[in-house]
Amino acid sequence: MDYNAQLKLQALLDGELPEAEASEVAKWLARDREAAALLEELRHTGAALKGAEMGVRLPESREFFWSKVQREIQRWSHRRRSRPHHLTWPSCAACWCPLRRLRWS
Repeated sequence: MDYNAQLKLQALLDGELPEAEASEVAKWLARDREAAALLEELRHTGAALKGAEMGVRLPESREFFWSKVQREIQRWSHRRRSRPHHLTWPSCAACWCPLRRLRWS
């Protein structure tokens, strides 16, 4: 069975197929034992995974978490824009590395 056929079975299981395509896949499952066995295996795997999920709760809402991430990105991008170009790390390293070698020699 090719990869696209496997994806169709997964889409059927997840309820993502349009009604017409779902009925075509159902007819295909009636004819193909390998496809039917794979669908059954996917059902069992899904059930096992659902039973093993650990409902982790975050101390804050999703929106609040992502707003903090966005604020931090904005803060860092503002710092990069406001810093003078001559004080960036590569230019400082280019200046100080030869001086440090001379001092330690």
